[in-house]
Amino acid sequence: MHFNDLLHCHFPSGSRGISRALRYSSADGQLLYTIHADDLSIWQTQPYYAVSRRLDLENMRDVTQGESAVLHGEHGFGTEPMVWQVVGAAFAIFEETARLPEEDAYHDLPDTLVSGRGEELGCELVTLTFIPSHSAGNTSQEEESTKPPKELTSLRDRALESLSGRTKVYSSMYRHRPDAQPDMHPPIAEGAHGNGTWVACILVEGKVDEEVRSQFQKEVVGVKVGFWKGEVFMS
Repeated sequence: MHFNDLLHCHFPSGSRGISRALRYSSADGQLLYTIHADDLSIWQTQPYYAVSRRLDLENMRDVTQGESAVLHGEHGFGTEPMVWQVVGAAFAIFEETARLPEEDAYHDLPDTLVSGRGEELGCELVTLTFIPSHSAGNTSQEEESTKPPKELTSLRDRALESLSGRTKVYSSMYRHRPDAQPDMHPPIAEGAHGNGTWVACILVEGKVDEEVRSQFQKEVVGVKVGFWKGEVFMS
């Protein structure tokens, strides 16, 4: 229900706005959301801020076809249950950078992949988060540059080479844009997945086999590697 509300926001200036909303989980129970838009400015607009963060959306609007009520019976969250009573949400805004030649972009996944649920399609996501050695509170040269660091591009290229021919893959490279962070949205914690000056996302149709997974489980200096199972894909 929350994804539907985001996908149906109407934004100013002719922007399509939010085109895709994807949710993943890790083996240790973490959740990762990637919400795709064509205009960074929408995250600081009234239509986005107006999206309800209440858990019980079924009490705020009609439940449409394909949706299910969020809360059932006695829930213990009070009369105004909110999302952050269940999830310790944290956020970061990223801008997609120039694509590789003939690259199938993660940012613009085909509708055939996002019209249903990832668990039925068996999709997995590999995230590569570049975390510079300096304090996260300082502005880095990498963050100011339009080119991602060599450590990250090298690992991204290795991942694509390992996966090519085994399955269909989609990838995008993103640069952190802290200036686009919405008000009252806590940032992702230092050292966590997604808290980097750059993040590469590689979606795999199918599972990442153990041989490839083991290659990237090893410690990579400056890059944090995450593996995520697709749960809900919507457009």
